[in-house]
Amino acid sequence: MSPRCCELTGGSPHPLNTRQLTASDINFAIIRPLVYKYARLKNLATVYACLAVRSHFLSQAGEDMAYTGVMLARADMCEILAMKLLSRFSSSKIQLASVLMTSWDPLAGAPQSVFEEVRVLLGGDDDGMNDSQCALEVGLLVPS
Repeated sequence: MSPRCCELTGGSPHPLNTRQLTASDINFAIIRPLVYKYARLKNLATVYACLAVRSHFLSQAGEDMAYTGVMLARADMCEILAMKLLSRFSSSKIQLASVLMTSWDPLAGAPQSVFEEVRVLLGGDDDGMNDSQCALEVGLLVPS
């Protein structure tokens, strides 16, 4: 799990629904500080990272039924963060297009052990190992 995603995994194991996550108290206490923190980085990959972590939480929701609600709430939070971060890049149309259309390799910088684990999950097939995606693709491919 990425270090950024760890900020979303701590705390109470009580799920919040989308309405609660977008309420003003949660927005000011949790969402806004995270948006400011990641917006200051001016890293075009943050939206992609939020959507990729969202995909991870959605897959985890299907695997562990005891924590399905919590994982879905985390996925919703990642989606909200991605939307708010995307709005930070919207002042420049070129920057917005870059955020949405730049392809990112999810395994970039990963240790060799992670490459081997992914290779095993792909059935020893190297074709999917260098499959880069952009934030727009991840946003469209992962169900809401």
